[in-house]
Amino acid sequence: MDSGNSMKSHQGTRGIPVWGSRLKELRKRRGWTQQELANHSGYSERLVRKAELNGTVCEETLEVLAITLSDKILKISIDDLSMSSRVSATAFKEAILVPTANSLSQLIDHCHPMVSIDCSKVDKRLPLSESFYGHRGLIDWYTIWSLLLASSRVAFQEHALLDNARFGYLHATGEFQIQSAATVGFELDLRIRFTDFLIQKVVCLSSLEELSSFGSEWEERLIAQYLQQIKNIDLAEHAQVPA
Repeated sequence: MDSGNSMKSHQGTRGIPVWGSRLKELRKRRGWTQQELANHSGYSERLVRKAELNGTVCEETLEVLAITLSDKILKISIDDLSMSSRVSATAFKEAILVPTANSLSQLIDHCHPMVSIDCSKVDKRLPLSESFYGHRGLIDWYTIWSLLLASSRVAFQEHALLDNARFGYLHATGEFQIQSAATVGFELDLRIRFTDFLIQKVVCLSSLEELSSFGSEWEERLIAQYLQQIKNIDLAEHAQVPA
């Protein structure tokens, strides 16, 4: 896409915060400088620089950048470049269930600098039964979690991620190998709270029990419980609003 004789207007009615580090990563994947991305997309280098610093742009601008960075191998969408509670919850899910080399850096991108991870109610037979604070704590927590997964002591069978603008909810069922060769089933529930689009707090609950099969209806029950939680929160918030 060529810039032509004039730069495009990037005015819009709705601003979307950009996932700057991801935009930069995808730009470098194409082997482009900021100026070259600007030339191909028809925007200014100043706008590209702003976007890579987690600036806010209109939806149309983000869509153009996504199309410009796409190729036959990788199709990029607005979600790949934006920051939102849904995207942050998804990044969290992928980081802890399917760790990759970039998982930690991407997770930090989506977490508030003062994020807290409360695992104090995790079953004592599972690791991580404490609390962690800030990005330093996030790194410590994720290091322990990654080592746990790498040891092949934990295996997930199925999981679900449900989210809205206020919180994400991750439920996973799996197996955990404790001392000796004993294996027990466990359920892992994480509630993810947001400040704007950044993860502010993660509350982790878990339970261990005798290994048992889970029926196909478990997800329906989970969704019903989740919707009831949302309803309870709505009622509580409404009750706090002054008349």
